[in-house]
Amino acid sequence: MFREFLKDTHPAPHKLRFHDKLVGKTLSTDALQRKLKALHTELADIDQDNVDTGTLALVRKDLISTSILLHKDKGVKAFAACCLADLLRLYAPDAPYTGTELKDIFQFFSRQLYGGLKSSNGPHFTEYYYLLESLSNVKSIVLVCDLPQADELMSEIFRNFFELAKQDLPSNVHTFMTDILVALVDECNTVPQDVLEVVLAQFLSNAVSISHVDGIPDTEALRKSTTDGGRKLAIAVCTESAEKLQRYVSQYFTDIILQHSKGEDLEDLRAAHDLIKQLNRDCSGLLLNVIPQLEEELRVDELDIRLMSTETLGAMFGEKTLLGSGELTKKYPSAWRTWLLRQNDKVAVVRVAVLDAVPSLLINHPEQRSDAEEILQRKLLDPDEKVRVAACKVCSRLDVEIVLQYISIDTLKVIGGRTLDKKAIVRQEAAMCLAKLYRSAYTDIATSNSQSVAHLSWIPNDLLHALAQPNADIRSLIENVFLNYILPLPSDKDDETAWTQHLIVLLRCIDEKGLAGLFTMAGLQPGRTNLLESYVACCDDDNGGPADDERDGGADQKLQTTIQRLSSNLPDPIKAADDLRSFAQLKDKRCCRLLRSSIDVSSDIRTVVKTRGEFFTRLESNAASILPTFRFLWQKFAAWIVNVSSILALVKTFQSSHNEYARSHLRALLAKISKYNPNILKPHVSELAKALAGTTTELLAEVALQALSAVFVVDPGLAPSDKRLTERATQYAEGSQHRQAKFAARLLAHTRNKSQLSTSLAKSLATSLPSADAPHLVGHLSALAELAQSSPDAFESCSEIVMHFILKDLFMRSEKVNKTEDEWVDEPDVPLTARAKELALRICTNRCLAHAASEQAVDIARPVISLLFNILETGGTPFQGVQQSLLDKSRIRAQAAVSLLRLARIPIYDKLVGKKMLTLALTAQDTCFGVRMFFINKMIKYSTRMQIQPRYNVIPFLTVHDPESEPREKSRSYVSNCMRRLPRNAKVACFEMIFPRFLHLLAHHPDFSTNVDDISEMAKYVRFYLDLVCTGENLPLLWHLAGRLKTVEDADIPPSENVYVVSELAQHLLKRLAATHSWSISNYPAKVELPGDIFLRFRDSAAAGAVQRKVYLPEDVLLHLQNEATWLTKSIPTKRRRAPAIDKENIPNAPR
Repeated sequence: MFREFLKDTHPAPHKLRFHDKLVGKTLSTDALQRKLKALHTELADIDQDNVDTGTLALVRKDLISTSILLHKDKGVKAFAACCLADLLRLYAPDAPYTGTELKDIFQFFSRQLYGGLKSSNGPHFTEYYYLLESLSNVKSIVLVCDLPQADELMSEIFRNFFELAKQDLPSNVHTFMTDILVALVDECNTVPQDVLEVVLAQFLSNAVSISHVDGIPDTEALRKSTTDGGRKLAIAVCTESAEKLQRYVSQYFTDIILQHSKGEDLEDLRAAHDLIKQLNRDCSGLLLNVIPQLEEELRVDELDIRLMSTETLGAMFGEKTLLGSGELTKKYPSAWRTWLLRQNDKVAVVRVAVLDAVPSLLINHPEQRSDAEEILQRKLLDPDEKVRVAACKVCSRLDVEIVLQYISIDTLKVIGGRTLDKKAIVRQEAAMCLAKLYRSAYTDIATSNSQSVAHLSWIPNDLLHALAQPNADIRSLIENVFLNYILPLPSDKDDETAWTQHLIVLLRCIDEKGLAGLFTMAGLQPGRTNLLESYVACCDDDNGGPADDERDGGADQKLQTTIQRLSSNLPDPIKAADDLRSFAQLKDKRCCRLLRSSIDVSSDIRTVVKTRGEFFTRLESNAASILPTFRFLWQKFAAWIVNVSSILALVKTFQSSHNEYARSHLRALLAKISKYNPNILKPHVSELAKALAGTTTELLAEVALQALSAVFVVDPGLAPSDKRLTERATQYAEGSQHRQAKFAARLLAHTRNKSQLSTSLAKSLATSLPSADAPHLVGHLSALAELAQSSPDAFESCSEIVMHFILKDLFMRSEKVNKTEDEWVDEPDVPLTARAKELALRICTNRCLAHAASEQAVDIARPVISLLFNILETGGTPFQGVQQSLLDKSRIRAQAAVSLLRLARIPIYDKLVGKKMLTLALTAQDTCFGVRMFFINKMIKYSTRMQIQPRYNVIPFLTVHDPESEPREKSRSYVSNCMRRLPRNAKVACFEMIFPRFLHLLAHHPDFSTNVDDISEMAKYVRFYLDLVCTGENLPLLWHLAGRLKTVEDADIPPSENVYVVSELAQHLLKRLAATHSWSISNYPAKVELPGDIFLRFRDSAAAGAVQRKVYLPEDVLLHLQNEATWLTKSIPTKRRRAPAIDKENIPNAPR
């Protein structure tokens, strides 16, 4: 440094040759400038180590005269500054001036540099550059540190240099300024506070301006900010002098923190934390003692400080700094561990602050990824919904490539679980997160990229599984994310094939449960009616009909009924009903036309997209408040998943695909379309006919036959007169594939020449039955079963032959019994013998259904119904002495029970079936799980469609003791949904008025007795019913119905007193339930008649009085029931008699 420059003596030191006077009144500015230039030239050439300083005395004194230092000419001052710098160099290590003089000189230097270096094009820039270089190299600037008022002078120099640094100056100028400032910092005893603040201010101005992109620091903005000259100079100074500045920087932040008190404005403290983050990016070496201070802040009680430090350290830990590795976690492990503990902070906003750092940790720091992902997983399960939402948003902000690399499938699955969260905002964020990820990865999934497929292709499947939840909000959410992200509508530039491809790719990614959810969302399900179309039709009638004061009540009632049915399935039924009424009151014909066109199944996808957009735009301008309701309704009822435009692409893909899994789902989808929405197949009859004629693929033939037959059923006029089609169909009808035979027979039964073709086919099949091998026998029976229903006249032409074969041949064949074989298998694995017998029962049933309106209906049906009940009563054997395999017997029992349900849909047959209601109902307690589930599913299907009488609703309540959960939960879900969605009068008819029938059935249950254990078991049936049906509103009715059983006698012969036992049991349980819920039991005001088919009036009043007075429920039973601890809100199976637990290992294929 300056004082360490050593004097060197030489034999002949250089003497200054310049002898002109620099001070004088007669000197002009130009003359003075020339003299100073000459002096500077000579001084610059003199070697510092070989100079006679005595010869410098005159110029030394003149150069500090006020006439020069305060001269108005910039050139004079520029050359004078250079000369003074040269003198300081030549006199080194001794200063040739007093302290006061040196103060004036360095102040003069600072101001000359500040004014002269601003423009490199200035006339004297060379002189200013020389001055700066001299101060940098000679280090004479350090003399400032020993001067009076050195702090002020240093502050001035620092301020001027940082202002200069903002100019576009040569890089050497920045280097020289850095050297000068570093020399000052290193030489001073104490860094002045003003100097420190000037340096730190260069960072603070950038700290608040660095933007974040999705929670991650914008590295491009950081890169650009380093080009700011002032900040660049500050970084260089701080980096060179980090060791010296550490203490002062730490004290600076300590003072700010200590000056803050609770309740005080936090802006200064927040700015300080921003500055710390910026310093961490640029010169983290300054923060050696600051990080521990932040660690202490993590532990304070004051929320604002704790939150600020959590955010600051999170940002610092997550950043990858520009000038260093930024691996703070290794340098400060204690602070890292303390920060991690904030994920369990008692305040949610602090936990969210920890989450905000997760994206940066995942991207920038591989060694912290496991900790970061653990934070994410834990916070997805946080008790506060705001934290769970934030956790979902973290993943939403990440690019899909980052997710694929750094987020495990387990973590994504946890997000998937949040789609069923109890809070709607969490469900929405989780579903949106997953849907967006799938959308981003769609192209890779479509091209079978292994990483994307393994990581993200499961997302649609899990979302579809959520549709099984009985929650309208969840269903609406899932439909919405599918519409917007997973199966988005095509834009104008998208072609229809690309749009359909989204669906085809989706089919590769879902399982059977997901496929069922997709069918539900697409409206491809039984009992589906487009209520929105009915509503629009009502609005049209209202728009074009008479004035309001002239309208009768019928049209209004129809509209109100439709509104009630529509709104009942929406998340907010009351608001939805109001919105539907508001739309009807708009009387906007254009809106109605647009809505009708957008939901019309015959509209192609481009028409759907166009009319939908126009409809919502128009609705938003006319009645924006009702828009959400109509968006929900549109996505529920419009054909936006499967459309007229997608059929050909689906068929072609099915035809060409080599992915068997995808083909099976495509097959199922096309089958559902044919079954539940055949109208969208109408425009493609010719293409389907060509596909059938040209295919050699069995599955494609089945799909084409099913589609064509479905179209011809709804519109026989579309059936072509092409002889080749009917010949081809006849071949399939006579083939060995039973599904092909079924659909081919249906097609022939609805062609133009249907009578002749069907009759010819029926006779051919009937005569071939005795000689047919097993596969052809199944195919023939399948075709005959279809003809019996679709073309009864044709079937009757050979009915005697067929029925004789079934009764005298097929059902009389004994099978080898294997006691170790499975009792139930999945549908594709059903053996031919069992399938043939199932089809035989179907033939009998279909024949009865076809003749339901004829005079011979009862005569035809009575022996069939007797046969079906005989099968149930004998465990699956149609006739005595015939040996059947276990599998055959269980399949026949299931088919017999379902056949009885099918017949019960016809009133005339329902009377016959109802006589043995108990036998049919006990199928719900069959020993085979497969039989029970098959029967319950069918019963619920028919009841949901209102195809069977309400009395069959007693069957689900018999599942309470089922050893498997599926039958119970299926029944519980069915009854709960009905009680929630049905109108009041329907609930009364379907579930409340059946109470006496249910009690009558229990009274005749084979397990019934009056001992304590059996009555307790019967009580669980009643509890199960009351849990699902009884409310405070209907309690008086149920109490009245239960009591009414003691005013009648059992119609069975001989009559049983068991009905009086269950009557008292039911009233006891109702009383217990009322007490549990604090309900009052009031008298039911109306008169209710009990079913006359199972109850009779007493012949005399004496008998009635005796029954009323007698207590039938044994005292020990009543005491046992009273001692039970609580009301069981969820029945748990205990003892099973009719349906023992199944050994699942022996039935590996049984659906569970």
